[in-house]
Amino acid sequence: MPKSIWQLTLLLILPVAGAVIAFPGSYLTATNVLVGLCLFPFVVTAEGKRGMTYAYMGVLIIFATLAFRYDIKIFYFFALAFYVIFVLEAFLGKINRLILFLLVVASPVFTQVSVILSFPIRLLLSNWACALLALLGLDARAEGNLILLRGYTFTVDEACMGLSMLAISLLMGVFVISWRYKISKRTLTLPYLLLFFVVLFALNIIANLFRIMLLVVFEISPENSMHDVVGIACLVVYTVVPLYFLSYWLIRKNGVPMTPDVAMPQTLTPRATIMLGILGLVVMITGFSIDPVRNGSESKHANVSMPGMQINRIDGGITKLTDAEVLIYVKPIPEFFTGEHTPLICWQGSGFAFKQVKKEHINGHEIFVGTLAHDNTFLYSAWWYTDGEFQTIDQLTWRTRMLTTGKDFYLVNVTTSDSVTLHKKLEKLFSTHSLVIQMN
Repeated sequence: MPKSIWQLTLLLILPVAGAVIAFPGSYLTATNVLVGLCLFPFVVTAEGKRGMTYAYMGVLIIFATLAFRYDIKIFYFFALAFYVIFVLEAFLGKINRLILFLLVVASPVFTQVSVILSFPIRLLLSNWACALLALLGLDARAEGNLILLRGYTFTVDEACMGLSMLAISLLMGVFVISWRYKISKRTLTLPYLLLFFVVLFALNIIANLFRIMLLVVFEISPENSMHDVVGIACLVVYTVVPLYFLSYWLIRKNGVPMTPDVAMPQTLTPRATIMLGILGLVVMITGFSIDPVRNGSESKHANVSMPGMQINRIDGGITKLTDAEVLIYVKPIPEFFTGEHTPLICWQGSGFAFKQVKKEHINGHEIFVGTLAHDNTFLYSAWWYTDGEFQTIDQLTWRTRMLTTGKDFYLVNVTTSDSVTLHKKLEKLFSTHSLVIQMN
């Protein structure tokens, strides 16, 4: 075996050893992660001379530092990924920027980010679908993520936004572009790649919009086998076919010829080998420092008080308040860049699913209100974000304020067994300011 192959293998083993320690098995079993790992060797396309892209080294050092400082696995994932790209470019040649899009879509955090971002998109799609149906002369009405037409109620849930469809279509776009590269020997620059994926995302939104309209007009329930058929048909017609021709047109008009070195990896100089070895050790040690089962138990509890409520502090910095009618969770958000304990995800662990979610205004406070269902059991839940003084439901707003003010934010989740009780409790809570949250 050539010396260069031994060098490359040893340099890649170092961070992989760290990954074995840092990542639990469940962390890498999501569909987008598995498909991304399978696509990785196919997407690694050398388009230029060998060398070291020091911007990648800077990025991996930043992510490794953040992973070590905050003990967050997703930062280590990106540090590991950029180290692998940095090493491969030193041996094989400059790798096309398509690899960056693959990393984003195939990252383990993509699912959670998709859930958070899909929620406002679902509300928007509901309104758009009703507006288009009105143009067709149909009396459709949107209430949050519910669409009412001819006495039939259709729920625009996560499946209708197509979170799995979104991930698969974006990964499909990565595959199609990479395939175009290999048959045309031409690649796209970063701006045109960005344009391609922006258009692909827009096509996915359009596909879901028409899917919703068809399901509503023809009253196709989720239990109907045609529900999946319509979804697949819309994906093919409005996403797959357009991206096939779009990729062909972009590369034909704007493709840049590849100028890679010879295929065999080159042997590195001793100086370059030592530098990459040191970086590999840094990444590996960072992986050893990550706790794969960390559950946030070290998060700070807020000082929470509310008259008449029994208060318990539980793991993860969460404060639980209960009485005979209501359950309230006050959940800390560790950092502005992390995912929060959104009810859209957390209640799924108890077997519940949101059937209706909408924005409401109570006593001048904007909140999210949703209906949870599990078999024949229904719960009614509301939530918002607060730093104890300022309240919002906007993701960008609380993240920006958390970054700029340095104040901790908490998710407040109020749940009852019926809608009347929920609104009565919320009215009292906001009018009397009885729920007091003070930061330590």
